[in-house]
Amino acid sequence: MQEFQPHYETMGQDAIGSAGGLAILWNTEEVQFEDWVSLPRILSCKFRNIGSREWVLLTGVYGPHLTRERRSFLQKVGTIQSLFPDLPWIVGGDFNMITTLEEKRGGLRRTDLDMEAFGDMIAK
Repeated sequence: MQEFQPHYETMGQDAIGSAGGLAILWNTEEVQFEDWVSLPRILSCKFRNIGSREWVLLTGVYGPHLTRERRSFLQKVGTIQSLFPDLPWIVGGDFNMITTLEEKRGGLRRTDLDMEAFGDMIAK
């Protein structure tokens, strides 16, 4: 019996200081990737299953911890989507943001503009 040995490729992004880093790993016999976009804390590309005609936008994120960097980060994530407006979009990772106070554990419990901006981005 012959053992199946899939062939994997990766695309990655180094950590920024001690925070995060991103990687996407895929089996080239199952999935085709193209049109990579790499911005700080954002790694994105189009992909499709081999044999399928439908392309999907995949975005991995590692959001900033600092409040002053969050609005700019969300704008960049939105820019990625605007580059491929007709594609279904899958976004995953750690945004380091919440949309409601019910998601908050510990720390100060106060609403802020980032919560609203994050919620607006998700609703699009």
